[in-house]
Amino acid sequence: MAFDLIGALDTDDDKRTASAAALGALLRKDPSALPALSELLAELTRIDEKRPGIAEAFLVGALGTIRESVRAELVEWALDRLASRPPSAKKREEQEPALGAWFAGHAGALGRLVSLGYIELVASALGRGELGRDVTVALHARLCDEHARFESAMTLATRFGVLRPEVLAKCAITDVDEVAAHVLSRAYGPREEWVAQWIFFRTRPLTIPRGKEDGAVVLARLRANALLPGDLEAEIDRNALVGIPFPELPGTLRRSFTPRKDVVLDLAVRPKTREIEALRLVRARRGNATVHRLHPKS
Repeated sequence: MAFDLIGALDTDDDKRTASAAALGALLRKDPSALPALSELLAELTRIDEKRPGIAEAFLVGALGTIRESVRAELVEWALDRLASRPPSAKKREEQEPALGAWFAGHAGALGRLVSLGYIELVASALGRGELGRDVTVALHARLCDEHARFESAMTLATRFGVLRPEVLAKCAITDVDEVAAHVLSRAYGPREEWVAQWIFFRTRPLTIPRGKEDGAVVLARLRANALLPGDLEAEIDRNALVGIPFPELPGTLRRSFTPRKDVVLDLAVRPKTREIEALRLVRARRGNATVHRLHPKS
């Protein structure tokens, strides 16, 4: 079977791609049925040099549980193949999200891919969360600095609490109880039925009196300072909010509340002092309604 699949690599494009994917699956399920890995990769390289994309199909087929030594060799091979691509081919490679899984835990490989210009592939790999905070922040910063990727700047803000100049320029600036706050807003959902709002207290944290740090009190203080949300529009489903990031700041704990049927409020709190460094408020609303944004007091 394996040799039939290898022979099919020299046929038409559809059979070639299907055969490469099948060889990848066979490597994952029954590697003993294949020739030595070095021989297999050499043959795939020969075909991929003539018809770029065979490596991609093979890697997607092989994605799954593979011995670590084999995985390491495949990552190096994949890097070599991606590095050989002309700029015109890179956009196609980036459209395969599964490729990011191969590099998700490999900081060095991702650093090289940033240099090679595989912007969305790197972002996809980082989104799997297999690297530590410092490495992830550094790689997203490179995507911003070297490729002007604004979504990485948003990720740094909303997931890690790192506010770069390009994000600060998008923030509303207001205050809560005379504490300066930078505010970001973004709509989510197929009908924009949720609006997420992040508030960062950059100069000094917001202090909540002992025993008063529950969600209803914080929400009341936001509204007292002329910050939305307004009246109830729709009830919220917490399970639908998994993909909306929360800024995980060093030295803080996350406290989550549902102070109203339409609101989920998450606080980044310093446990000893009860100081709030940042918060995320997600509100349900009628689909395709006007996006209400936090704004300064008039």
